[in-house]
Amino acid sequence: MIIMGKDAFVVFEDNTTLWWLKFLKRGFRHCKMYIKITKKIYIEINPLSNQMFIFMHVFEKESEFNKVIHRKIYLKTKVKDAPLKTAPFGVFTCVEAIKRAVGIHKFSIITPYQLYRYILSCRKKVLTR
Repeated sequence: MIIMGKDAFVVFEDNTTLWWLKFLKRGFRHCKMYIKITKKIYIEINPLSNQMFIFMHVFEKESEFNKVIHRKIYLKTKVKDAPLKTAPFGVFTCVEAIKRAVGIHKFSIITPYQLYRYILSCRKKVLTR
C-alpha cells in the first residue's frame, strides 16, 4: 500500500506522565499522527518514550474520526517523500518519529511546538501559491 500523498493529521497533546516534559509548551508536550488511508480507515502512529504504538482504526462514518480529534490541537498535512539522504542524527522522540513519517528532514525541529510551527508555515506557503 502506498501512503505517499495521503492526508495526515498531526495531533498535539498536553498530557504526559514524564516529569521532564512539563518544561515544554503547554498543549505541545506530545505528538502523534493519523494517516487517512480511505474514508473509513485511519492508521494511528503514537510514538511513546518506551515503545511505539501503531493502530488501525475503522470508522463507520467520517464524523467518528472528527470526534477523536475534537478539542485537540492538530494540523492536516500530507505524507511526502523524504529527501534521498540519511535523516539527521538526533534523539528518537515523538517529534522525530512524526518528522520521519511525514517526510521532514529538519535538524532544528526538536519540540512538538517547533514541529507545529514548521508544518503551519509550510501550509501557508502552499496555500498562498
